[in-house]
Amino acid sequence: MSKLVLYADAPWLSPWVFTCFVALHEKGLAFEAHPVKLARGEQHAAPFRDRSITARVPALEHDD
Repeated sequence: MSKLVLYADAPWLSPWVFTCFVALHEKGLAFEAHPVKLARGEQHAAPFRDRSITARVPALEHDD
């Protein structure tokens, strides 16, 4: 089974993140949620930035 990771803002305030969360849940897809602390600039740090095209949330990682 493929691994899905949803990168979200840490306080879960973004309606776009929550929409992705609901869609994944409604489809019954197994996924992990990883918070990104936007206030601390974690979206610009290499671990997240290198995996995301836009360095924004939401981002969905599918396997590698």
